[in-house]
Amino acid sequence: MKQLIFPLLACFFISGASFAQTSGLTLYADSLHKEAPASQFQIDITNYIINNSGQTVTLKWTRTLQQPFPTGWVTNFCDDSLCYLNPVSSAIFNLPTGDTGLLKPVFYPYENPGTGIYRIKLESLTPTVPYLANIVYEAVATEAVGVQNLDQPEIMLLPNPADHFIFLAFAGTDFEGIIQIFDASGRTIKTFSEVGSILNLDISSLDPGPYTLIIRPLNNRFVVSKTFIKR
Repeated sequence: MKQLIFPLLACFFISGASFAQTSGLTLYADSLHKEAPASQFQIDITNYIINNSGQTVTLKWTRTLQQPFPTGWVTNFCDDSLCYLNPVSSAIFNLPTGDTGLLKPVFYPYENPGTGIYRIKLESLTPTVPYLANIVYEAVATEAVGVQNLDQPEIMLLPNPADHFIFLAFAGTDFEGIIQIFDASGRTIKTFSEVGSILNLDISSLDPGPYTLIIRPLNNRFVVSKTFIKR
C-alpha cells in the first residue's frame, strides 16, 4: 500500500521530530492556534480527520499536556463520539469510510489570562490502515482591554495591507524570539526566529487574505497579536 509521509510542522514548543503517516486518512491541520479574551466563556479549536481508506478505521487519541495550564483553566476534548472531561487522557472511536471525524479541544479560561498548549497523538488501530500523527493545539486567553502589560514594548507593523514583505518595528528595544503567522482557520502558516529592533518578514508566498501574527519573546514575558492583510 502506497504511503505518504508528511512532517509535522516544527514549532518552538515541540521537541524532537514528529511525522504523520497516512494511507487514506487526511488530517486537516497538525498545528492550530486560537486567541480570545479571557472573559470569553470557552475557546474551542476545531480540527478534522477524513477517512477515504475504503473501510471503517478504529482510531485512538492520547492527550499529552505540553505545559501546566494557567490557574483556573479547565479543558475538554471532543472526538467523533463524545466529549471528555479533564481526567480522560485517551479514548478510541470508529470512523466509517467517507466520514469526517471531529478532533476538538475546548478550553475554559474562566477569566484567567494565559496560554494553554497540549498535544494529541492520533493513531490507527486498524492493521490494514496504518496511521500516526501528532497534533499541537494552542489557546491564548488575552487580558481584558485596558489592562497594560508593562513588559510589552510598542510594536508597529507596516505596511498593511502588504504584498511581499511586512516590517515590525520595536520601540526602544531589540526583540529576540518567535513570530508565527496563522491563517483565518487557525493553521500555522509560517514560523520565524528573529532578533533585532526592525524585522523584515517575507510573506510573498502567502495567499491573499487576512492573517494573524503572534509575537512571542524567548523570555515569554508578553504575547502580542497583530492582524494584517496579504494582497
